Amino acid sequence: MDPAPAQCITLAKVFGCARVVYSDGLRMCLEADEAGHRIPSEEADRAPGV
Repeated sequence: MDPAPAQCITLAKVFGCARVVYSDGLRMCLEADEAGHRIPSEEADRAPGV
C-alpha cells in the first residue's frame, strides 16, 4: 500500500478519530469499574458520544 499524500492525511484523521472513540470508551469503563459498577458490553455499545 502506497497512499498518495492526500490519502495519508485522510487516513491519519480517520485513525485519530478511532483512537479518540476507543480511549473515551476505555475511560468510561475504567471509571465505572473504579466506582464498583460493571458496564455490560451491549450498554457500552449504546453509550452516547462513545
